[in-house]
Amino acid sequence: MRHIPAIADPQTADSVKYSESAPRVYILVESLNYDNALTMDLQSKGVIVDTYFRSEQVLASFDRSRAGCILVLLEESGVRSARELLTNLKSAIDSLSLSAPIIVYMNHPNLQEALNYLRYGANDIIGKFTLDKSELTNVILSWLEKSELGRARLNARYKAKQLFKQLSPPVQETARLVYQGLTNNEIVTASGKKLRTIENRRSIIMKTMQAESFAELIRKLGLVLEDGSV
Repeated sequence: MRHIPAIADPQTADSVKYSESAPRVYILVESLNYDNALTMDLQSKGVIVDTYFRSEQVLASFDRSRAGCILVLLEESGVRSARELLTNLKSAIDSLSLSAPIIVYMNHPNLQEALNYLRYGANDIIGKFTLDKSELTNVILSWLEKSELGRARLNARYKAKQLFKQLSPPVQETARLVYQGLTNNEIVTASGKKLRTIENRRSIIMKTMQAESFAELIRKLGLVLEDGSV
């Protein structure tokens, strides 16, 4: 897989000292007709900028430890390809619980295309038609701030889901009943299992979910079960 750092000016890039928590912009290149002045301006603000050529590369490289957004540079090749790209990217972001706003960069203003991109999953539209590069930078910085606000909760949900998947299906079902507020005896009645089996399962659930208390367990199970995706 090909990955090229988006360095418009090595001298400018070398002068930037990125903090450990520096936000990151992932540029997904579908069009090479892109003004690198935006990249340089972002770097001057302490934002890490990298360029990728496939959405899979972006998702594999996305760093959960810092705020990030995806800047998609689209070719003017029709709505169908853009629809597939954006809907698949948005779906993957949601399934991975990433706080990753999608910003589409358009070379030319086209209201209908812009509306379509928003329908397909983009969070915002910017473009070459905007002459003030600081305005484009400010839009991206604003979305990076929003990414940071949602990052902690989404990361907690992602971790909880990964832990939940380590439970066997029968134990997962017991965990669902626990989250519904059933007591051990009520779970015995509902499941037909022995009390000792339910007690062992609850112990496994607490340990696997890395919960120090019943309240913490319910909070973590809520992160997993509240959206009905597991």
